[in-house]
Amino acid sequence: MQSVKVQVQSLDVVPEALRGLYDPVASGGYRLRLDDPEQITNALRQERESRKSAERLARETKESADILRSEAAAEQRRIEADRDRAVALLTAMKQRALDTQLTAAAKASGLHDAAIPDFVRAAKEKFSLSDNGELVGVNGHAGTLVDFAESARDLAPHWFPATGSGSGVGPSSTSSGYEKTMTRQQFDSLSPQQRRAVLLGGTKLRD
Repeated sequence: MQSVKVQVQSLDVVPEALRGLYDPVASGGYRLRLDDPEQITNALRQERESRKSAERLARETKESADILRSEAAAEQRRIEADRDRAVALLTAMKQRALDTQLTAAAKASGLHDAAIPDFVRAAKEKFSLSDNGELVGVNGHAGTLVDFAESARDLAPHWFPATGSGSGVGPSSTSSGYEKTMTRQQFDSLSPQQRRAVLLGGTKLRD
């Protein structure tokens, strides 16, 4: 049981349940009435029960707050996961749409089918799709896709059939279709990046 001071200078130091048992004294301060010990005992019991009730309420409040914070964090994680999935889906859809446009441009320019993947990869360094689905230049590229496709005839002649005269600017063509070969002179005229694309594409060099 909590100890009780018989005399205090201020009631602020006395538990609220016991303050009614103190009387002011002429010399200053307050003095506990000792004529009814049972009343003191009951007051102390009431103060102890009130304190336990307050502690229990504080503990339950903290537990409820912890649960709410945990649920809020879980909900935030679900929201972020849904957002990431939506972004990934949108990105994949944009890439498919971009591949479709670039592939169509390659076919319209007369590239060999085997060269279309190389064209698409190269074009992706120059073009992208905006959020509105419009084809826009990237990395400082200001030309159109048509311009890029036309410039490929000079930059990557091996993507196109040889000319009818046989002198050709691209890989040789046979009656069976596209033969991925090009002359050493043509290969040497390419940039390092284009040379790498030629070799990765399986084109064979001929003298």
